[in-house]
Amino acid sequence: MKKLQENNICLYFHLKKGTNIIFYVEIGTKRRPNSKNDRNIPWHNTVNKFGYDIIIKFTNLSWKTACLLEIAWIKKLGRKDLGEGELVNKTNGGEGNHGLVFSIEYRNKLSEAQKEYFKTHDNPNKNKKNPWTSERNRLKVWTKEERNNMSLKLLGRKAWNKGLKNPEIMGDKNPNSKVNREKKLLEIL
Repeated sequence: MKKLQENNICLYFHLKKGTNIIFYVEIGTKRRPNSKNDRNIPWHNTVNKFGYDIIIKFTNLSWKTACLLEIAWIKKLGRKDLGEGELVNKTNGGEGNHGLVFSIEYRNKLSEAQKEYFKTHDNPNKNKKNPWTSERNRLKVWTKEERNNMSLKLLGRKAWNKGLKNPEIMGDKNPNSKVNREKKLLEIL
């Protein structure tokens, strides 16, 4: 595993709306300050009660510098859970995995672990009823009447690509068109 070196990290504060009371300090990319995803429960409780404003204190930081600044600011302002201040941060900062890239070996290891897990545990999607993908229907030879019934059910539905025009991939320019598939077959033979 390795980390990418980028200088697009910012350190930001969340303040209780309309006040100068900082309740959260974090680092992240320039989009992170506006995100409400992946926040702790005390953060959501504070935002629900007071709302919040954002101050981006530093920008264009390296990850290492941003981590050091985050630790310093959290220490200076104090965490609420430790009785040291108003911050609802649950850690002292400096953690995170920005730019983390998993090696192929690690991804294969995760894949094998998932496969082993589902050998002994039920797949949550296993019992969902989907007539198009069930084993019985995939192997079934549909009669003409059944095909007509399915066709009638789908009548009136709007096609996913209805109204879309993309001249770059229409006709002979489409790599999957019949003409191009035949050309590929001839090249292979």
